[in-house]
Amino acid sequence: STADGGVACAYTTTVLPRFKVSAGSLAFAAAETTAPAAQDLSTVLPRGASGVTATANYGQGPAGWLDVRQAGAVFTVQHRNNLPAGQYSAQLDLVAVGTGDSLTVPVSFSVSAGLVLPARVELALNGNSPASATQGELAVAVAPGLPATAWAASVDATWLRLASGSGAPGAPLQWAIDPAGFAALANQTQHEATITVRGADGLSPQNVVLALSKDMPRIDSIDALAVLAGEPGEVLLH
Repeated sequence: STADGGVACAYTTTVLPRFKVSAGSLAFAAAETTAPAAQDLSTVLPRGASGVTATANYGQGPAGWLDVRQAGAVFTVQHRNNLPAGQYSAQLDLVAVGTGDSLTVPVSFSVSAGLVLPARVELALNGNSPASATQGELAVAVAPGLPATAWAASVDATWLRLASGSGAPGAPLQWAIDPAGFAALANQTQHEATITVRGADGLSPQNVVLALSKDMPRIDSIDALAVLAGEPGEVLLH
């Protein structure tokens, strides 16, 4: 008993483990044809559980791109097969064997394009444009960690031509405005051409849009009264 008449009781507290996982989500990122580093996912089993299972669910997106390997209560998660550039998501459904406790771990995978080119090139041609403005080149690069690749290219507009339909690794893609095709375009208008570049197997084709603005000088009228027939003089052009 205590001095104030109370009764002292000795007791112990047992903290039962909860079903836990070492990470609330997993995020992977890599360029096409490359694999990101694997990530480990550790679990703490609840009391009474004899083990844990993991199932990858992909929803409506591409399936099968996760490789889940188990060693006891630890799962090693990695990328399994090549995916084209894009954003992918899945989830790992973990279930404790014997108790039915469950956890869900979201998994995301960001795959960047292997070929690296600008998405858009703006070109404005007018009466002050130098001849050099009617041509240019694009660097055909690859994502870090990928070897340089040979490439092939095509264009969907007759007013734009390519110096070559293919190139060696590291070679730039050269383009030029076709004079005849350019002359056929209406003045003071905007036009777009798409250059499609393809690289090695496994790399997604990349499109480059060349946006052209044409605003060339033009003759609206001639002062026909300025010169008499058969005599020299000045003609005003408007």
